[in-house]
Amino acid sequence: MISQLAGIKYISLETCRKDGRPVNTPVWFIDFKGKIYVRTDANSGKIKRLVNNQNVRIAPCDIRGRINGPWIGGKAKIEKGDDVEHKEIISLINKKYSFQQAFVGIIYKLRKIEVALVSIELIAPTDGKDAS
Repeated sequence: MISQLAGIKYISLETCRKDGRPVNTPVWFIDFKGKIYVRTDANSGKIKRLVNNQNVRIAPCDIRGRINGPWIGGKAKIEKGDDVEHKEIISLINKKYSFQQAFVGIIYKLRKIEVALVSIELIAPTDGKDAS
């Protein structure tokens, strides 16, 4: 399933609100040791939704979030700094999104935004709309 994401720059990450309504967000990602990793603001809505429901879906998309490939189901986990090869994953994300990352990194530092890593273990392609 990860091979379907080769050469893709953005994925749409679908998380669900407490009431079950899906929220799709285009995100940067890397695949590392059989999982997908996403870096985000530790106080983002994505993180808050994942605390309540770890079931997610991802699909290839463009920078604006327009889906251009099949949905794949998965289980997300908010990683702790000591749970994964944190520095290596951040380095791989920085390398993949070099120029864009440099700009975002400056904003994160200026605003003192804490970074969170989310790992996604892919389950299977899905056709339905429900990520729960």
